[in-house]
Amino acid sequence: MQKRIIAGIGSESLVQLLKEKGIQITEDIPYQEGILEYIAENPADLLLLSDDLQGEEDKYFWIEKLLEVRKEMQIVMILTQKDESYKKFLYKKGIYDVFIDGESSLEDLCNAITKETVQNVQKLDLRQKIVKLEYELEKEKRKAQNGNMKVKIQKQQVITFAGLGSTGKSTILTQMATFLAKNSASKVLVIDFDVIHANLHQFFGVNREPEHPAYILPQEKNSSLNYMIDAIDKKSFDSALFEKYLVKSKQFPNLSLLTGNRSIPISRSVLNQEYYKVILEKAKELYDFILIDVSSNIFVDAMQFAMVNSNKIFMVAEATYLSVERTYRFMKEFLPVWDIPESKIEVLVNKYHKKSLDKNIINEIFKDICVAGYISFSEDYDDALNSGTPYLLQEEKEYAGLMQKFHFVPKENLLERLKANYWQRMVR
Repeated sequence: MQKRIIAGIGSESLVQLLKEKGIQITEDIPYQEGILEYIAENPADLLLLSDDLQGEEDKYFWIEKLLEVRKEMQIVMILTQKDESYKKFLYKKGIYDVFIDGESSLEDLCNAITKETVQNVQKLDLRQKIVKLEYELEKEKRKAQNGNMKVKIQKQQVITFAGLGSTGKSTILTQMATFLAKNSASKVLVIDFDVIHANLHQFFGVNREPEHPAYILPQEKNSSLNYMIDAIDKKSFDSALFEKYLVKSKQFPNLSLLTGNRSIPISRSVLNQEYYKVILEKAKELYDFILIDVSSNIFVDAMQFAMVNSNKIFMVAEATYLSVERTYRFMKEFLPVWDIPESKIEVLVNKYHKKSLDKNIINEIFKDICVAGYISFSEDYDDALNSGTPYLLQEEKEYAGLMQKFHFVPKENLLERLKANYWQRMVR
């Protein structure tokens, strides 16, 4: 009898590749919640799983939860990188078919899927029925709390880019958003919460005004942010209007921009954190990565709001003693007042070159705060900015390393790389 196989890595190429080998995948479900829901109702013989499956759960707890729902399945696990601790954990849980990206062949993977195993498939015992019932109750509770919000595929990240004036935070945000949109299928939203000098649209080479608004606001208010505020005041704000007022990237269909306010009178008399809260909550319903740019003016309330409501804050500093020292002092003096834990903060040192302040000195100044990385100085960025073509200029590896902190799911998946490795071996 042919095995009933469920996949949990979200790859059409995987399904096609295995089909060519005579292996049929019943379902390929790309997120943790979907796997649990499916196998609770549909018994399977084998689950092909990736360790970076998208979802909210820690990967250790996720396996525990999976085995509670249905423990008689054979599980074949693909690790995106070598992790001996996790591998030992899987062995203890009876998961012995473990493959590591870059060290395994397609043939080995297929053999693990097709091999004969002794299965003890029985009807759900009382304990499993209780676990299933508890899970269904928990799911209904989450739906009630979240308004039946759709489960997100990519583990959601809200990241604020902050820093003192002219450190290049908007430049780095532009490059990182471009990297994400280029290298993933995630929905990426950039929010310009610099409510005084909003010019992030220029970095992306797009207009500040939404493309097809139902009516035209005055020029000083003609931006995504102000259209949304107008809709909130009129009690007509919803997901459709939110998407309508965003400005779409010219290069990447999965990248959108919420353009900001440039009127100081509006910033002082109209804008407030209640509006920002409504807008951010709507963004979190629809987007996987939300990257927020804020003013360098520490007395603007949008800066405090964005930093308080982010998963992670990148503080950007130039590679000079003055910039590094001022950035450190800002974090030590102001962030405790806003009750922002240092664990949320990482420093990015920008414009680094051979004449910059020595890295050892920089690391010593930030000795109690994580330095996430160093971004190289680029002489070409001004030309790109002036021409409105925000293509990634720096080495992509500078951003790829940063993305690992946010469970970044790349477009190219393991099976595509295994296929390439397979053909390389055939050529040899």
